[in-house]
Amino acid sequence: MTRHVVTAKVCIMCGEEKPRAAFYTYPYTTNQGKRSVRLESRCIPCSRSRRKDDYARHGEARRATARRYKDANREAVAAQVREYRTANIDLLRRQRVVSEQKRRAGARISSAESRALIERVLEEARFGDRYLDAYTGELIDKPEIDHIVPLKAGGEHVYENLCVTSGKVNRSKHARPLLLWMASR
Repeated sequence: MTRHVVTAKVCIMCGEEKPRAAFYTYPYTTNQGKRSVRLESRCIPCSRSRRKDDYARHGEARRATARRYKDANREAVAAQVREYRTANIDLLRRQRVVSEQKRRAGARISSAESRALIERVLEEARFGDRYLDAYTGELIDKPEIDHIVPLKAGGEHVYENLCVTSGKVNRSKHARPLLLWMASR
């Protein structure tokens, strides 16, 4: 059976045909109970502009509603937050680690393009709330971005030269070329 793979899609707002990577994706479960992924109808720039417009139109009213609910139900809201945090402590730790990774990577690299590149590499290596280590093949909790060919050795900060690995592996590789590092292991 041949599988049809969509490589491009037309945005319903701007009408332009764009590659799959230009659309947000979201997971869903098929009627057969299998997990799958769908593409958003609008491209990323159109989705962002739509959200910004929606926020500008309804933002204050939504904030006021949330504020009224929170004021009226302070105890219940605090209890829900405590319950969620205790039930999801591992997930929250991992989210904090991911946030720290993104923040640190963003602090070192000022351009938005580079930050988007790092986010793309992290997202593609993500399996649930863990990451696939490119060098060991293991799932890891605390990802780090590594340059396969080190910047010191003339490597570039481009998608093809970036991968996700653990801190321990990244520090053991240091600024050595990949083949020399693998031979020394």
